Amino acid sequence: MLVLAGASVLAPAGLSPVSATARSVVDVPPVTPEEVAPAAALQPPVFTSPDDGERIPGVLYGIFGTGVPGATIALDGGGTRTAVVQPDGTWSVPFIPPLFPSNEYDFSATQTVGTETSEPAFLSFSLYFPPRILSPVDKHVFPLSEAPVEVAGFAAQGSIIRAVLDGVPQTAEATPNAEGLFQLRFDTAVGPGDHEVSVTEEQEGGISSPVAHTFTVEAGPASAALPDAGSDGGVPRLPDTGFEASPFGLVLVGLGGVVMAAAGWSRRVRTRRRTHVI
Repeated sequence: MLVLAGASVLAPAGLSPVSATARSVVDVPPVTPEEVAPAAALQPPVFTSPDDGERIPGVLYGIFGTGVPGATIALDGGGTRTAVVQPDGTWSVPFIPPLFPSNEYDFSATQTVGTETSEPAFLSFSLYFPPRILSPVDKHVFPLSEAPVEVAGFAAQGSIIRAVLDGVPQTAEATPNAEGLFQLRFDTAVGPGDHEVSVTEEQEGGISSPVAHTFTVEAGPASAALPDAGSDGGVPRLPDTGFEASPFGLVLVGLGGVVMAAAGWSRRVRTRRRTHVI
């Protein structure tokens, strides 16, 4: 391509100035269509909840994400559901009824603006039934004689149940039976005071969040010491009962009295004479 540059040439003295034109060549490379930058491709939408690969206890009521405001979201997985991205860039697809526990759910989503549709984004997650504690009852108060010795409840068949009592992991593990019932005995006896037991469920390599119950064990009343009853001729006498101890292990009923076995000893009722005044 040639570019002409103009210049003025002055004539010798006494002559009129003469205009002259000088030519110079500037190389300008041509622009080819391939070198024009293409428009940015529409990006896939983003899943914000649940997380990819997440294990979720219970049911799920919806899937949430972000995208281009005004875009149409197409969520595919067991059918296609649509949503519109809000001005703040968020979108949601509700589930009515909710999704119930299953091994795994797989979804994909695209967003469309005008005639352009993005590539899909992918999401996988699983839902499971969390363990449920039946005993000890939450916030229950037990007398010392009825202090819990185990935790029992329901969980998924084939899972492994572990327990923590007052912050101490218990050594035993439990597996729910065909009805889903599990029982896990505590390592040590539970004494008076406030306690917390929690259980987790391990299934297919994932572990649930702990499910906890709290309970209280009351201290029993102090036992009153029995007074020294002494003995009658070397035969032990129970205090203030009117009974004598006799070394028989039988229960006999007769006209003269009753003999009852008690820890290798028996009690015979003393007969008393009554005088009636007429």
